[in-house]
Amino acid sequence: MSPNPTAWQARPPFKNLCAVNVGKASWFNIVPVSTGEVQSSEWATTPHFVLISNSHKGTNGEFYDRIAEDGYGELGNPWPHEADHCEEYEAHLPKVLESNFASIVMGFFGQHDQYPFDLSPETEGCSDENGHEHVANKMADAGFGGRALEQYWRSCKESVESGTGEHPWLYTFEHAYLELPFVVGRQVQEIVEKRIKPVPIGYRWWL
Repeated sequence: MSPNPTAWQARPPFKNLCAVNVGKASWFNIVPVSTGEVQSSEWATTPHFVLISNSHKGTNGEFYDRIAEDGYGELGNPWPHEADHCEEYEAHLPKVLESNFASIVMGFFGQHDQYPFDLSPETEGCSDENGHEHVANKMADAGFGGRALEQYWRSCKESVESGTGEHPWLYTFEHAYLELPFVVGRQVQEIVEKRIKPVPIGYRWWL
């Protein structure tokens, strides 16, 4: 994925953008690449911002339960697979290529329930303050205005409808970090070749 220079040059200056602007699909170019390209291309040795995403049927909780199973469940095989022709992947790819990445990022973080600030005091690990309401109040205190608050709550709702929230039928983000693409490609290739199941947060595979 890379910025589209033409679209970025055509957009208004940031100082003239409305606070509720969530971006356009034309802002980014999305190009599928193979694990081989990720390991051998010239750009593979340049640090990239890496987003590891999930795309699956059902809720995120069901996804974690699924990959913790040993065999096939109602939602399919939890093990990595390698095939010359994957109908499920080919049917899903056009949806990803046509998606508005800028809007999806905004929607995802609109519903994400981990915040870079403290909520109210916690008791037994459970907060007595709703994170979304806390964010909305902070926005109001900062003077963003009613339209920004309206867009924030709309983003929370749209994250579910667009397939990036609790039911990520399109995709949702799991990890974000800076890395060399060829390192990521090598790790993915090893996972597929050795059929290593993904490890959900809080789990550990015992041999």
